[in-house]
Amino acid sequence: MSKIDPDESQTELPEGDGRPVVLRTYRDITEAMVDRTALESAGIQCFLYDDNLIRLDWFVSNAIGGAKLVVSENEAADAEKILAEKRPLDE
Repeated sequence: MSKIDPDESQTELPEGDGRPVVLRTYRDITEAMVDRTALESAGIQCFLYDDNLIRLDWFVSNAIGGAKLVVSENEAADAEKILAEKRPLDE
């Protein structure tokens, strides 16, 4: 997990929830959106960083390091457990 400078974030996480950290990176925006939805369904606040740029021109995904799934540092362990669970489409 890498830290993001809060001044550069596209969306602010609520104060008191820890620093924003990049939980995972994705070349494929669809997979990133599925994981974001899984976390939001579990009540974990998160957002995708650089997803709009990739939607505009998916060729830049590799150049910018893909879309980044960002969560608060305090919820990172719980988020990782949720994303590690096997889902029906993973079979």
